[in-house]
Amino acid sequence: MIDYLVGYSRVLAGGRCPFDEAAVRELARSDVERARNSTAAQNHGVVPDDALRHGEALADAIPGARLLPLEGAGHGVDRADSVTIVRAILEHTSSGA
Repeated sequence: MIDYLVGYSRVLAGGRCPFDEAAVRELARSDVERARNSTAAQNHGVVPDDALRHGEALADAIPGARLLPLEGAGHGVDRADSVTIVRAILEHTSSGA
């Protein structure tokens, strides 16, 4: 299961940032150890090519929301994007939106 999760994470990682297999493997190990049914988390299928449109529609539907596209990023959140994401959160929460 851990090998599968690491491989799946590699597919979702995108190509902009290096894939940190050791960190992903440790996270997968901890997830598998604490989960009652870790296979249930894999039921959402493959991300479609038009996934950004879903994010845009969601941002449009939420008052005050702003989509933060991360060019070249994968499906998950990479540690390399932490500063960008935190800055966007701080900007959003301090603007009174």
